[in-house]
Amino acid sequence: MNDTFVLRAVRKHYGGREILRGASLRLQPGKLVLVTGANGSGKTTLFRIAAGLERPDSARVTIDGVTRTWSQTRAQLYSRVVYLHQRPYLLSGSVRDNLNYVLSIVGCKKTRRKNRIDEALDWSNLAPLADRPANTLSGGEQQRVALVRACLADPEVLLLDEPAANIDLESREQLKALLRRFKQQEMAIMMIGHDPQSFADSFDTHLEMRGGRLTRPFSSPEMDPAHPSQLKGSTRRFTLVK
Repeated sequence: MNDTFVLRAVRKHYGGREILRGASLRLQPGKLVLVTGANGSGKTTLFRIAAGLERPDSARVTIDGVTRTWSQTRAQLYSRVVYLHQRPYLLSGSVRDNLNYVLSIVGCKKTRRKNRIDEALDWSNLAPLADRPANTLSGGEQQRVALVRACLADPEVLLLDEPAANIDLESREQLKALLRRFKQQEMAIMMIGHDPQSFADSFDTHLEMRGGRLTRPFSSPEMDPAHPSQLKGSTRRFTLVK
């Protein structure tokens, strides 16, 4: 199994405006990329394209060394990538019901579900909330439930759209603890945020969306994260190319 994901030269128009102008990004298992940028700069659009949820104007996708069109690889994107919106939808049942639901979707046998749920509730510190209706929890608690539910789907890539928005300091620290665990599980993570300082001990790379492209702040062109010179030695590739 290979071990590097790369999104390259993604383009997208809305009306007469070009939102993405060749955005490129390298993702690696066990690494977290923080993406910042102005509202409307195309961050969420890029995430949705990478998750197979929105069609790009032009993109080809290489997965495990095989290049196909975006449409041809869309099913693979669904199976490998999980996109978590800023305000994730939770079922009206309990926290345990929400976790059980995703395990049923991915085909986990009923005899295994309880153990997996109990383990997840334990390491996420959600056990005291297990039987609470999920829609009565605080914003930070709901975000943790959504993150743990996403983790139980065993994605290779986790895309988080502003998971720290509107949560308090304690919830932010709990979020960072979950991110550390996901990295230990070798997930490749990309996260939209607006406060790099708050996650300075969590992210491995900081990129900024500017002019429809992702760049390292104050970097030179050769430091483009998807520049060919930066890809030597990579094996597992997940590439969106023009």
